[in-house]
Amino acid sequence: MKRRFRLTGFARFFIVMLFVVPLAYIIASYYNGEDGLENIRRIVGLDKTEQVSEPVSEPVSEDTVDRVTVNNDKARTGESDRISLLEQDNVKLKAQLLDMSVELKELRADIDRLEALVNKRRN
Repeated sequence: MKRRFRLTGFARFFIVMLFVVPLAYIIASYYNGEDGLENIRRIVGLDKTEQVSEPVSEPVSEDTVDRVTVNNDKARTGESDRISLLEQDNVKLKAQLLDMSVELKELRADIDRLEALVNKRRN
């Protein structure tokens, strides 16, 4: 009579985890708005993109260069506006931090004075 195949508890756990972990990852990825299967393919290396030879470039006209320059200038202007807004926010937050630290020091001093009064009354 043939002996029945047995598995240890860890082996059972390991086999179940082989199926549960990828499934949980896929579900969590879809919940976060990502493509879980594509992420797994990319991680494992199954996402094979073919190497395409670089096409021969055509001569670029001055009009194209001007349009690209204007678009780059607009992007830089938008970026500089964003940077200036962030710098202003940074200055405001630094001032707010200083105000809060002064207030915190005052509150700590008040607590120390109150503790001193309580200790005097106890003695």
